[in-house]
Order: sequence, then C-alpha cells, then structure tokens
Amino acid sequence: MAQLFTAMKTYRHSLVFSLIALACLFLAACSEPADPRTAPITAASPDAFKEWTAKAGQKIPAAEMREFEECVKEIRLGIMLRKEASGVDPVAWKLCEYINGKTFGEVLLLGYDTEAGAVAKEIELQRANMQKIEERLNGPGSDAAKAPLRDHYAQVKDNVEKLEARLKKAKARLAELQAKK
Repeated sequence: MAQLFTAMKTYRHSLVFSLIALACLFLAACSEPADPRTAPITAASPDAFKEWTAKAGQKIPAAEMREFEECVKEIRLGIMLRKEASGVDPVAWKLCEYINGKTFGEVLLLGYDTEAGAVAKEIELQRANMQKIEERLNGPGSDAAKAPLRDHYAQVKDNVEKLEARLKKAKARLAELQAKK
C-alpha cells in the first residue's frame, strides 16, 4: 500500500510538472516576438524579406526603418557595382544571401561599410579625372578654348568635396554603430 501511495504521489508530481512545462511553452509561443532590431532577419527569399520588413516596420520607428532601407539600397548597389548579380531578381536573391540571419544593426554596419567603400572608390576616380583635366588646362591652347574645361574642373572638384563629406558622414556613423556593438 505504501508503494502504491508513493507511486501515485510521484505520478501527480510529474503530471503537475508536465502541465507547468506545457503552460510555459504555450505562453512562450503566444508571447510577443523579440524586438526585430535584435532578432535575426528572416530573408531566406526576397518574399520572406519583404514580409519581415513589413512586420518590422510596424514595430521599429520610421526614422530607423528609413536608415535601414537606405543601408539595404547601398548593399544592393554594392552587389551591382561588384557585378555579383544583375537584374532585379538576381540582385534581390544575392541581397538575401548577405542579410539572412543578420540583425538589424549588422545590416546597418554592412550598409555603411559598403557605402564607404563605394564612395572612396568614386573619390579616387574623380581625383584621377581632376588630374587629367589639370594636365589639359596646363597644356597648350588658348584661355578661351579652355573655359569649358575650367567649368568642368570646377564641377568635378565640387563633386569630390560632396563625396568626401558623404564619406566622412558614412565613416562617422559606421564608427558610432561599431562602438554600440
């Protein structure tokens, strides 16, 4: 009789424990999902990424989502500039390869890093262009014939200054995000 009583007591304890565990699992499944900024991004496909973006956009402040979307654009542009893919669908799939499983912050880092690299290369190209224009300005020819070239040089110089400001801004934001990491 004592053994039967002990067995029933053990059975009740395991039943209570199982019910508590089941309730905890149910509550965890019904609870609010993690903050989309810290949870891994679901981007196994372009459609999955669109769905994640729509859901995340409901929980993340608009300014942060705009920054995220700009970084995603920079990543897309980087994919095209590096000729990793071309065309809407192949670029979208390549983008998904880059960001699937990453966090919101990691995508921001990748976006700013991509932007900084692309802008630095463009500055290099524009400076080389300026040097060629300077050589032509210092070469033979009348001042009147060189006037359009001087205008072009001024435009390229202005463009380089704007690119340098953009690079500085991207690097500053990149450093800020890395410090938070």
